[in-house]
Formats: sequence, structure tokens, C-alpha cells
Amino acid sequence: MSSTALSFASSVPPVGTELPWFKISPDGRTRSSRGSSNDNEELRGDGWVNEDLRAGGPTLAPVPSTTISLPQGSPYTSTLDARKELSKSVRSILQQSGVTATTFTLCYRQCLLFVEDELVSTLLVVAEKKSPDENWLSVSREIYQLLEANDLSQFNVEICDERVHIPKNSSPVPSSDPIYALWDDVLKQILNSIDCSSVLAIECFRYSANLDGDKNPTAVLVTVSRSSGGPWKDTREAIVSILDRYNLHHVAVIISQGQIYRGAGSLDQDLPDNAWNNQMKVGLSLGIYQSRHSSFTFGGWIEVKQEDGSAWKRLGLTCFHSVYPDLNTVSMDDRSISIHSLIGKRITLEQPSLKDTTSVLEDMKKELDQKPPSCFAAIKETVEKGGDVSPRSRRLYDEITAEDAAISETIAQIDHTTTYFFPTSQ
Repeated sequence: MSSTALSFASSVPPVGTELPWFKISPDGRTRSSRGSSNDNEELRGDGWVNEDLRAGGPTLAPVPSTTISLPQGSPYTSTLDARKELSKSVRSILQQSGVTATTFTLCYRQCLLFVEDELVSTLLVVAEKKSPDENWLSVSREIYQLLEANDLSQFNVEICDERVHIPKNSSPVPSSDPIYALWDDVLKQILNSIDCSSVLAIECFRYSANLDGDKNPTAVLVTVSRSSGGPWKDTREAIVSILDRYNLHHVAVIISQGQIYRGAGSLDQDLPDNAWNNQMKVGLSLGIYQSRHSSFTFGGWIEVKQEDGSAWKRLGLTCFHSVYPDLNTVSMDDRSISIHSLIGKRITLEQPSLKDTTSVLEDMKKELDQKPPSCFAAIKETVEKGGDVSPRSRRLYDEITAEDAAISETIAQIDHTTTYFFPTSQ
């Protein structure tokens, strides 16, 4: 989950790392959107970022991010040496603008959470933000114009206060917290009140920067897809309204971008090539058959006995409300579908979920549609007519042909996948 929330509402009273210039709303909460306490969630059309503790562009790595040095031998390693005119010009812009900078350097920036993202070439300025009136955005634009004038437009500009990278810690909500006994009802109200099409997870934790979880505020954390554009303020306020109805004013709301990672100990969120080989796999998504909105995780297998002397029955684990989301037909006291229920016999699931499978197919078809290098058509024609090409051209032909064949084979395999059927009785 990204540290700079798309939309945030604090607990009452605010607890944590709120900046001194945060304004408290009449309901006692502080609010922010896209890292800015002015609560403006509109995206800038030019891609530039203007947050309380960070500004720059045209492209910045999401926070929390880390700095990666330029490789040895890079022609830019000495570009900002203190004695060079470019370095003096950058320092002059910062000083004249009143930016309290401790260091600046050319480097790569990478998000710590989305490690598959490309490295972002950046002129990073580490500074301290003392007032919301400091216009770091205009300063970063001025520095970028300087880079353009020196043929360095491939580098983005980021002015950053290190407080934006303070790590957040989560811990379970104790049973003594008022939301503990109410969470099922609160979650149901949230699910019925917001658009969940881009939502990946809705959770409740003690969450903030304190290492002692008991000192962190309780928060409802909503993780949404990185491709979602928002807006999210209405979603935030709908959740705040629900919390207020239950007198849960001490609970904060955080909506952030994230993504689903699959595989034990792995940060590879892509579906494996064997995801469609008719063997159930722990950690992969499940979905209600032919539902583009249903997607949840298969947690594993357990074996249970219905009664003494009966045979062990193997059951798969996942979320009940995901498999059967229409809770209006189930009593409030019921947490299951009975063994002989006709509902259970009609439930059909597939793995991976249609939502995930559709996304993979779209990506594969886009990959197939990509035009190969301009020289490939001539190489392909020569090879297929039995002509001779250079070893390098032959390698290119073999690589592209093999890759296209593998993608086509996977698409064909997905198209012929068997759907899994899970009845609650045999």
C-alpha cells in the first residue's frame, strides 16, 4: 500500500504524524487527498506532483521510494559535481526560492512496494518543508527547465522531505476496541455503500508510524487498483459516515493504491504459466463462474468430519462473502450454507477468476499486436524462404517467433480451461 494516501480522514482526535498546518474539520478529523492537506484530489494533466512533503515531475516514483545510485561508468555521475556550473545553478535556484535543501543528486528512484516498476531517472533534492506556503512545485519546474537547457530532460525532478518516507506499521485490532465486535456489520455497510469495482481489499488495523501498535490509531484501510483514477473523496466520506453512525469516531479512513502479490515469499504478482492446468493452487484467485467482479483468494485445504465415524471431507478455504455475496438471503446469525442447501449445489467457481484471466488475456493480446523491429519482416521473409541471414538476425527471428508461439499457446490453453465446481454436498 502506498504511503501517500489517495484519500485520508484521521481519527478523532487526530493521532500520528499529521503536519502542524493540517486543518481540523468541524467533525474533529483532518483530511487530505493525494498527499495534500488542501484535500484537492484532482490530478494535474501534466503529470506533475504537488504534495505537502513532495513535489516534482514530470514522473515520480510512488512513495515510499528509495534511491539507487547511477552505475559506475555512467556519463552523468559527475554532472552535479560541486564545482560545475550546473551544480551552482541548481544551488542558486534552491537558495533564492528559500528551499532548505540538505543535498541534491542525480540518481534512480524506485518504489519499495512496486519493485517491478521501471527505475525513474531523477534529480533528487532532499529538503525540509517548514511551511505550506513554500512552493516546491514551481521550484522543481525551474530546475527541470535548467536540465532541459543542458540536454538532461531524461531526468525528472523531485524535491522531497524525508518525513514522507516514514514507514507505517500495522497490527491487529484488539478485542477491547469498540470496532472489534461491530466489524462484520460495518464491513457489510461499507460494501453496500461504495463502488467496489476497483477495490482490492478492505481491512481494519491499528495503523500508523509508531512501532508500538497499541499507540497507533485504528483505521479502515481500503486498497484500490493502481489503474483506478478515482475520485475517492466520496468513498472516504461514505465510510466516515458509516463509522460515525456506529459512534466509531476514533477510527481513521485510508484509501491507497496497491496490488495483489501472489506466491509465498514472492513479489511476483503475475499469474504463473500453470495457473490454468486444472490443479487448484493455493494463493491464486477464485471467482464466481463468469463473474467479472468476483475475485478472491484460495487459502488452502482442510479436512473435517461431519460426525464421529464419518469419512473425512476435504474442503477448500476462502471468504464466505466472496463465494456467496448475496448476504440478504442469509440470516444475520448464519455464517454458512448448510450441507444440503440447494444454494451450495448451484455455486460454481473458477480459478483463476474471470477478472484475472481477462486481464492476462488482454495483456497477452496487446503483446502479440506489438510491432516487431522494422528489420524483422525482411528477416522473417528470408528465413521462411530458406535463405541465409546473419547469426544475430537468426537469434532475433528465433526469439520473437518463440515468444509469439508461447503466448499463443498460453492463450489457447486458457480458452480451453475446465471450470471448477464446488458443491456443498455430494
